[in-house]
Amino acid sequence: MTPDQSMMDDFRRPCRTAWVAGVAGILSLGALVDVRLISLSLVALIIGPLGVMLIGKHRDEYTGLKMAWVGALLGPLTLVGGFVSDQVRFRMSVPDGYQALTWYDLEPADPRSQAIISEKAIELAGEKVYLRGYVYPGAARTNLQRFILVRDSGTCCFGGQPKLTDMVVVNFVNQDRINYSWWPRTLGGTLKVKPPSDSQFQGVQMGAYYLEADFLK
Repeated sequence: MTPDQSMMDDFRRPCRTAWVAGVAGILSLGALVDVRLISLSLVALIIGPLGVMLIGKHRDEYTGLKMAWVGALLGPLTLVGGFVSDQVRFRMSVPDGYQALTWYDLEPADPRSQAIISEKAIELAGEKVYLRGYVYPGAARTNLQRFILVRDSGTCCFGGQPKLTDMVVVNFVNQDRINYSWWPRTLGGTLKVKPPSDSQFQGVQMGAYYLEADFLK
């Protein structure tokens, strides 16, 4: 390093954006084990390139380019890797006699369609399925025998009318019971498909999917 370069470094300051991106990128490696950390991947993915561009435009002002690149590279890698590893673990955990069911399976193949029931759901109706989701926050939140399982944690935490294809009405047919929490739960049981109606349960309109649950994880 030349004296001029050393003197210039003395006047530069760390780029906060770059460091936030780098730290988020490093921590996002945990998403490969726990998909709930995928939000860190999104932070690194968005902020990392911003840090690279910011330092690129102001090299005489900021340090932290390596950290910005760490976030920019690890963000998309852990985002994809987190989802893939999570799906692999989910499918490997399916008990004998059950079929893996995802929320994508419950959506009609044509997104422009007004249909509420998917072709896959019709195919699996009456079969034992294995599904993961979030307990909808109804009036009762503990020792639940009948409740609504929803697709994402946003609806789980904040309520509101879920999309009809993003909800399953669950009824335990054994002694299992469940409590509301922010964490996803996995259930197995017999899938039932019924025409949607205007009737309500826990303050939301009923959809078309029901699960007679006999397995809880």
